[in-house]
Order: sequence, then C-alpha cells, then structure tokens
Amino acid sequence: MGRSERTHYCSYCLHYLDEIDDFCPHTPCGRTRPATGWAYFFEAGENIDGRFRIRNRLGAGGAGVTYRAIDLVADDPDLRDVALKVLHHDRGRGILKDRLRLEGEVLRRLDHPNVVPFRELKVDGTEPYYLATGYVPGGSLDDLLRSQTKLSARSVLVVGGQVARALASAHAIGVIHRDLKPANILVRD
Repeated sequence: MGRSERTHYCSYCLHYLDEIDDFCPHTPCGRTRPATGWAYFFEAGENIDGRFRIRNRLGAGGAGVTYRAIDLVADDPDLRDVALKVLHHDRGRGILKDRLRLEGEVLRRLDHPNVVPFRELKVDGTEPYYLATGYVPGGSLDDLLRSQTKLSARSVLVVGGQVARALASAHAIGVIHRDLKPANILVRD
C-alpha cells in the first residue's frame, strides 16, 4: 500500500483530511501540515517492522493510535494477540516519545495478573515508535459503564479489588499511576 492510499488525519484534533491539505480544515484546529506530512493510519494487513501485522484500529488519542495486531515472532499462540500503541509519526519526538519509553519501562518491570503484560518497546532508530502489550478482549471500564446503566455491587467489588491490587503492585516498585480513569481500566469479556 502506497503512502497516498492511506487514511490521513491531523494528529492534534484527529480530523480526517487529504494528504495534500496545507492546513487542517477543522475550524477550531487549523494546524499547518507538518514537514513530515500528515499522520496516517496503518491499515489491516500491514506489517510494522516485520513483526506486527495490523488487524484493526482500536482507538486514537493525543499521543498516538492503538491497534490490535498479531505478533508474528511470538512462539506461544497465547502471546500472539497484542495491543500496539503507535506514536503519531509527526509527534514521535520529545515528551510523547519520553512518556512512551517510561510507560514501556514500567510495564516491563510490572508482572501482575491485573496489569497488561509487556511485549515490546521501540523508541529508538527509525519510526514508527511503539509499545506492544498483551491484548485484553472486552474493552474499557468506560465502555462497559456506557453500555450498562449501572454495575452490580459484586462487579464493583471485583473490579475495584483488581484495580487496587494492580495499583499496590505498581506502588511496590515506586510507580504512581497518574491517569487512573475508567477509559484506562480494561475489562475482560
């Protein structure tokens, strides 16, 4: 797939646009096209670094795009399904890159059943820069809360206990989670 066939977007407001646009047409944004060109989404079937084959896009935010992918070099079939967070190619420097590095290094040190398992981190060399973790089917607690009017008391206790144990594990190695919210808590099917 050639670069011109990709879906491009503004990495600041996530508005879709044509590769040739000089400015983001989204009125509140209006960013100038980066020197490296507009960010683009990887498409299903594309390979990243010969290791990860994209299955589908899970979400996008201020730092990058998260994809569900297959780890082509994992020996264990249970480890092949990954969530791959890829930094926006036009913002893969400075603080975003440093945050991704820190997130990867922390996950590498954490080994807890209620924390997504670390798989791979790439923040050096040529882009794309990414963090691969185990894939958790089921979506986020935020998704669950939006689809149900309320959770049972038992569900609240189970999820709350798992979050507390995961946080205790992080605190034990000196890590404080500074962005704990329902959108960052994954729930299994």
